[in-house]
Amino acid sequence: MFREQTLRRAASTMTTQFTERLNDLLDLWEEGRSRGDLTSVDELCRESPDLLPLLKEQIAKLEQMNVWLVSTENLEDEATTAWTLGESRGDAESAAMEMGTTLETYARYRMIRSHAKGGLGEVLVAEDQQLKRQVALKRIQAKHDRDPERRRRFLWEAEITSRLEHPGIVPVHGVGQDNDGRPCYTMRLVQGDTLQQAIQRFHETDKDDGDFSQQRAELRHLLTRFITVCNTVAYAHSQGVIHRDLKPANIMLGPYGETLVVDWGLAKQVTNLSVDRDPSSREETNELQTTDNEPRTTNQEPSLTQTGATLGTPAFMSPEQTNGRPEEMGPASDIYSLGATLYVLLTGKLPFESSSLAELLSRVQRGDFAMPRTILPSLSQPLEAICLKAMSLEPSQRYASALDMAADLDHWLADEPVKAHREPLSARAGRLMRRHRAWTMSGVAALAVIAVIATVSAFWINGQKQVITKQERAATQMADRNATLAKEKSTLAEQEKSARQKADLNAEATLRQTKLAERHLYFAHMNLAQSAWENPAVNQTVHLLDLYRPLKLARSANEGTSGDP
Repeated sequence: MFREQTLRRAASTMTTQFTERLNDLLDLWEEGRSRGDLTSVDELCRESPDLLPLLKEQIAKLEQMNVWLVSTENLEDEATTAWTLGESRGDAESAAMEMGTTLETYARYRMIRSHAKGGLGEVLVAEDQQLKRQVALKRIQAKHDRDPERRRRFLWEAEITSRLEHPGIVPVHGVGQDNDGRPCYTMRLVQGDTLQQAIQRFHETDKDDGDFSQQRAELRHLLTRFITVCNTVAYAHSQGVIHRDLKPANIMLGPYGETLVVDWGLAKQVTNLSVDRDPSSREETNELQTTDNEPRTTNQEPSLTQTGATLGTPAFMSPEQTNGRPEEMGPASDIYSLGATLYVLLTGKLPFESSSLAELLSRVQRGDFAMPRTILPSLSQPLEAICLKAMSLEPSQRYASALDMAADLDHWLADEPVKAHREPLSARAGRLMRRHRAWTMSGVAALAVIAVIATVSAFWINGQKQVITKQERAATQMADRNATLAKEKSTLAEQEKSARQKADLNAEATLRQTKLAERHLYFAHMNLAQSAWENPAVNQTVHLLDLYRPLKLARSANEGTSGDP
């Protein structure tokens, strides 16, 4: 109430639109603060600098009020403090009556411990003393209790959650208020982690340890959980409800396979006569209308979501959601948030990050984010295509329904083609081989046998070729040697023939020389014999003539032939 009073004092100098915009900026500041976002006030007022002084003044007063509330709050030991949903204080009761809501009072719950805390409410573990069971009790935070609009939003969350009866949505047991007059409601206690924590563990695992089968199994497990989320969101859409704040932190994973979509505080009731509420139908329209013309329920949807406020988590918000125009939002906005959640699941990174809120919203509106495979090159192309289709800038380009997105993920897990990705022929052939594994193995075995036979045959043929080549080479070398020898023999024969011819010629020449010498000797002896005859040297003449007697010559010839001296 404090902030509303200060705003009313300033309303005399501002238009209604000015007040609403200031209210929106305060919402952004408080929600960012609850998430640990340290965005400065100057950054929040970047697009509305004229609101900066008043926004700083209101934030200072709110911080003073929060300090006062904390200092006056009765803090007893959480493990033993018992409390009841008892009578409300007068101011809280009047605030509830202003909202058209009368909260039931009963005493049955005892607080045990704090469980979790969000931007608007806090969750406690409490004991149902009637049924002897532990339940989750969610109540509005003390700092928001005096704000009628936030009380209405809190009660709206309880009402909208109770309407959605689905295994993927936590059932609400009842609604009431505590002894401080703060509205609260009880629901099933879900133990486990958020999808955000599971994703962090998955991506913190060492991807270089070589255990790819374990990593793939963990990814398939997370995708199976995510498919359950898609089916849950599809059910909510069939009931005319959009979540508007889907993100990993708002998805609980129980230890026994439970997958629950929580925190429906920003949910919006929409309606469209063309929406088929039959769960078997896979078609949902993205053009929905608000329920302003429908009869009011016990807790009508908070008007803050209809005044142009940008509500939700920016990194997971659809482009149309960042514009602050709720009339443009529908199931396609939740499908975009599912795509952004899948983006984080696959890559471990937020699709949009910036230190400036205005820049972050601008990037969301432009669709300026890194492709998943640029962050993780080993990522499957069909999975990337599913993520990118869900995160299309234009709502008409996204999946027609969350069921269609779940079906594509189911197809990928079953090793079947997905609608979002056109596969090459090689991928189809690989899938066909994986499907018909027995035939494929038989074919591979046959091909292996053929390959072995072909290899052995090739080696044998190659060996035979080498033997034949060696034999041919040896024969060629032998022929070359024989040719060389024949050539040498022919040369020798020619040389011998030439030598014989030369010897014959020499013999003939010698014979001629010998005969010529004998003739000259004969003439010389005859001349000597004549000279001796003319000089009375008869004995010398007889001796010289005896040399040439025919008998003497024959005897000399015979003696020369026999070798006698």
